[in-house]
Amino acid sequence: MKTGRNQQRKLVLTGANGYIGSRLSQTLDNFSIIGCVRSSTNIVNGCNVIVETGNLVDVSGWGDLLQNVECVVHLAARAHIAKDFSKNPINEF
Repeated sequence: MKTGRNQQRKLVLTGANGYIGSRLSQTLDNFSIIGCVRSSTNIVNGCNVIVETGNLVDVSGWGDLLQNVECVVHLAARAHIAKDFSKNPINEF
């Protein structure tokens, strides 16, 4: 995708409020970052737009979100499951 001199390239960042995503978003100065988060309860620095996506499996709204996006960095993941005592950890996620 070609962009004009004053137009930033768009990047979608899943897991934007996670450990790695939050740090990466602060280093990508030459991109307009659309941060995708499961829940917007945590502050996300470095993102131009925050989208609360909830469950990533539900792909119904992704078509519009990905319009004119040059790159997707997928960092969303479920972490810390080694000490998870829930009956169904996947449903808890």
